[in-house]
Parts: sequence; structure tokens; C-alpha cells
Amino acid sequence: VIDQCLGLFAASKGIMDDVPVAKVRQFEADLLAWFQGGGSALRAKLADKKSFKGMEDEFIAAMKQFKAGWTGSSSTSFIR
Repeated sequence: VIDQCLGLFAASKGIMDDVPVAKVRQFEADLLAWFQGGGSALRAKLADKKSFKGMEDEFIAAMKQFKAGWTGSSSTSFIR
């Protein structure tokens, strides 16, 4: 459920707006993988609070940081 929330949050906040349609699935998969690794502390906070309330800016910043390093060239297409 947390992964679904992260994907929907990214989409609803415009994080994926400029990702080519053909690469949206890959972007989401890589973003979720990033939240399992480098972003795991933030993911744990969401799992604990069960809401983005009060943490929206933190998640948006983290997703933008991930996106800045995302290459889109493979299933592990992000800088850790």
C-alpha cells in the first residue's frame, strides 16, 4: 500500500509530468526502488504516520532529488 501511495503522490504532485509516457512505468519502479534504499528512512516515516500530512514538502523534495539523478536508461537507472 505504501508503494501505491508513493506512486500516486508523485503523479498528483506533478513529479512525473515531464517523464515521457513510455518511461512512466520505469520511472515509478525506479522511484519505488529508491524509496527501498536511499529513501528508506522517509518511506518508514510514511509507513508510521500513514499520511503525507505535514511531510508533503519533504517528499516532494526527495522525489525531485531522485528525479534529478534519474537517467531512465535501465531498471536501475538512478544514482544512489
